[in-house]
Amino acid sequence: MNLKKEYRKKGKELLKHKSSEEVSQLHSRLFLSSAWKQATCIAMTISMPHEIDTYRLIEQAWEENKRVCVPKSFPDNKELRFYELTDFAQLEETFFQLKEPNTRVSNEVKREEIDVILVPGLMFDLNGYRVGYGGGYYDRYLASSSALTLSICLDEQLIDHVPRNTYDVKVDQVLTPQREIYT
Repeated sequence: MNLKKEYRKKGKELLKHKSSEEVSQLHSRLFLSSAWKQATCIAMTISMPHEIDTYRLIEQAWEENKRVCVPKSFPDNKELRFYELTDFAQLEETFFQLKEPNTRVSNEVKREEIDVILVPGLMFDLNGYRVGYGGGYYDRYLASSSALTLSICLDEQLIDHVPRNTYDVKVDQVLTPQREIYT
């Protein structure tokens, strides 16, 4: 088994055992961050049950009158596009049981409109590199984005070094319940 696959497995296992207290601390740290406070348009995924909850983040963003956009994957060309989400009813279940925006009722958001992208992952390192789910969707998108990039994770998901390739794009910040790392 290669190292990235090993880290994917480890990250998924760690997330299974997350506590609501850890997630609450992480949400609070994010809400107090300058990235969150200054953003008017935030991009983030719709969390799966085993992941850190983003529904609460979306609701908080709406309460603060921030625009929220969520990704839609296009597997044919491995492209990622973001669409504005104003109501959870705009979501539909797609491949791998992902919840993504229904493009018939959601408007696409241009790259330059997004202030902050919350980049998902399973393991992260101190330099801002991450092990994602293996599709490369985010790395391709981030390569041409000027938005501030931020990942949130449990303290146990943060390690010294994750394996990386030339096409991997690091995030600007990593937040855990206990730490704030700028890369």
